[in-house]
Amino acid sequence: MQRGTRRLGWLNGIVAFAMLSIGQALSTAQGGQVDRWTGGQADRSNRVEYRRLGNTGLQVSAIGYGGAPLGLTNYLGAWDPTNTAQRQGAVDAILRALELGVTYFDTALSYGDGESERILGEARRQAAERGIGTEGMLLATKVPSRERSYEGVLRSVDTSLANMGVACGDVLQLHGSVWRDDEVEAVLAGGGLEALREARWAGKARFIGFTSETPSPGTYRLLRSGAFDVLQIAYNVLYQDACNLMVNSGPIVEAKERGMGVVTMRSLSSGVFQKLLGHWQARAGQQDQLDGYALALQFVLSNPRIDSALVGMRTVEEVERNAALADDQSGRVDLTELHRRYV
Repeated sequence: MQRGTRRLGWLNGIVAFAMLSIGQALSTAQGGQVDRWTGGQADRSNRVEYRRLGNTGLQVSAIGYGGAPLGLTNYLGAWDPTNTAQRQGAVDAILRALELGVTYFDTALSYGDGESERILGEARRQAAERGIGTEGMLLATKVPSRERSYEGVLRSVDTSLANMGVACGDVLQLHGSVWRDDEVEAVLAGGGLEALREARWAGKARFIGFTSETPSPGTYRLLRSGAFDVLQIAYNVLYQDACNLMVNSGPIVEAKERGMGVVTMRSLSSGVFQKLLGHWQARAGQQDQLDGYALALQFVLSNPRIDSALVGMRTVEEVERNAALADDQSGRVDLTELHRRYV
């Protein structure tokens, strides 16, 4: 047997085992309360699943709309957010997501210097013109890392709200990556957190949070400050340290214990898992390709600690595909069984 074929067989074995629990309902443990969309004024042929965003009281769609691809030029594919036709296509995708019951929309001022936020604002205006309701549309945005001072946070908040055309955002987050000790100190003692709280007190944000790429010491320090309502962190089938179910540990586990809402970024691994899977399938000459995107999304949605899994989308076709995948609970995995090591 050739080495590539043998390795691919091992990978497919993992994938097959991951899908053994087809047909099992998603557990509602650890705050993962589930609700279902049962009606509405628009076409909602896919009944969207909802989960509670921690202790915020918000019911959010299990699949969230990631706004990075809206504003970032050539991010994960050829894209120009200033191109009129492409921009309208993105607006149409957002409106289709609303029709299908998606409620959680995540963006950031740093996504194309506000382009992502402005596209969401355009979608809100066009929704009103087309008679598509936006009452349940939840907007989450982020303060850039360069604006974490007291004045910078307040300036960023005002700019973001103007971009989106709203007076209040639902979740206002500090945009972070590794969270070094000096960055955390600047937030907790340098005025950034105070400004977030002031924005919330002034009615410009309902809840506050932060984003992180890694389970760094700084991430844990922010969690344990007790100051934040929502954690957004990278978590997917490849990068599982944020919720390590082998040892039942990680920032996601701790966030849920503290009653925080949990939103995942890079839910589909930003295409890394799909490229890896495709590489080994091509080496083995397999004709039937496993759907790496479906597997990646179902893995994240199978975790009851996840309230909303963000997926970046630009087209109506992507929205309809991902909404259908999220609605197909037969693809969910029993993660406890998946991580069991002893028989």
